Amino acid sequence: MIKIENKYFSAGIRLKGAELASLHHKASGCELIWQADPAIWGGSAPILFPIIGKLKNDKTTINGTEYEIPKHGLIRHMDAMPVEQTEDSVRLRFESNVQTLEKYPFPFVFDAIFRLTESGLAVDYEVTNSGDETMRFTLGSHPAFALDEVMGSSIEFSQPETLDLYGLNSKGLIFKRVSRWFKRETRIQLTDRIFNDDALIFQNIKSHSIRLNTAGDRPDLEVDMRNHPHLGIWAKPGAKFVCIEPWYGFNDASKSDGVFKNKPAMLTLSAGKTLQTGYSVIVRP
Repeated sequence: MIKIENKYFSAGIRLKGAELASLHHKASGCELIWQADPAIWGGSAPILFPIIGKLKNDKTTINGTEYEIPKHGLIRHMDAMPVEQTEDSVRLRFESNVQTLEKYPFPFVFDAIFRLTESGLAVDYEVTNSGDETMRFTLGSHPAFALDEVMGSSIEFSQPETLDLYGLNSKGLIFKRVSRWFKRETRIQLTDRIFNDDALIFQNIKSHSIRLNTAGDRPDLEVDMRNHPHLGIWAKPGAKFVCIEPWYGFNDASKSDGVFKNKPAMLTLSAGKTLQTGYSVIVRP
């Protein structure tokens, strides 16, 4: 576990997957991140790369060859190497290897940078295509925020949204669209049943930030989306956490043809180029 700290916060990041394990707010005494109870959900904030969610049959075809990529990709199963660290920040690095190339045939360097601020935590990603051909991928974040109570908590968009909801089948594939599920609204009230059918998936949102209004004395949080176009919201039904997930991309559809380059909302990165993105967690009074 890597630990960083400033006057206002402390944080812990696991080397496995560069997964944020703790964000402690000193003024309130609150732990803001779900503590990965394996009896409920053993994650806390996995990084999703080079896929988000599930592939159809867990397989895809790239340049005529079939590959098997596990749910949410490869990074979450890899061990990071610390390459820079200060008292309040750390840069963790993943590099493709023989094992990753067997599942995803693109060489890459992936840096995850965690930096504490006066108001919270900035998480930055730098993805470099270290190969000699264009690389395609999706990329997302999956931070889980602890709640004292689900009932009475809500998700608030920074702009009024009119959105369709994309539903998942039992195999984790997008199979239906609920048209105009959300019409010129800003708030989703959380309940113990809202995630009974899995995640809420919204595509092409306008909001640049999402606020978590928490029940009880826990401080409210804001997730700065940094222009991510898609959003997942998820929790285990009845569990005292909620994930607010900025995404570039999303799960395969049930009607997917299984060809990787045909997946919608893919990112592309030319040989030698670097993509920079990320998100921030901000404590709000």
